[in-house]
Amino acid sequence: MSFSRYRSSLARAAGAVALTAAALAGGIQGVAQAAPDATVRAPGDRKVYAIFKNHTMRQLNLVPGQTKVTEGWWMTKPKTIRSLKVVRFGSTSSTEQGGTAATIVLSTTSGQVRLAWKNPWMDDTEVNCWAPSDLRCTVDYDLGARPVVTFDLYED
Repeated sequence: MSFSRYRSSLARAAGAVALTAAALAGGIQGVAQAAPDATVRAPGDRKVYAIFKNHTMRQLNLVPGQTKVTEGWWMTKPKTIRSLKVVRFGSTSSTEQGGTAATIVLSTTSGQVRLAWKNPWMDDTEVNCWAPSDLRCTVDYDLGARPVVTFDLYED
């Protein structure tokens, strides 16, 4: 089969464009998959993503003066958690090679629910939840630089 000179040039050009596009796509993919240097961390590398599941018929209200981030800053925090609702919030580090630590205090009709976490740069993550005697708070979380923490609040 023979092509005219025009079609032959067009076919070669199309092939060159396809090979160039494939090479560029492979190069971009290679850059995206490159692992960052583990010793160089940017601010915000330590985070805590919290999920709070209110399994009670009680509304919880934030106690502003007692709710604070002691290391890092808030990504977001709840003002209220209505009955039978799920909310998401968390904190992040604000300095290079820094961690994050926060306390959230929520008021209920029977007292205060306290949530606390520390995700330091070098040590293990710590997460706690305290509730009044007529409520029960459970905590489940994974380890790592950006743990997802699930708090479940139940009537006891």
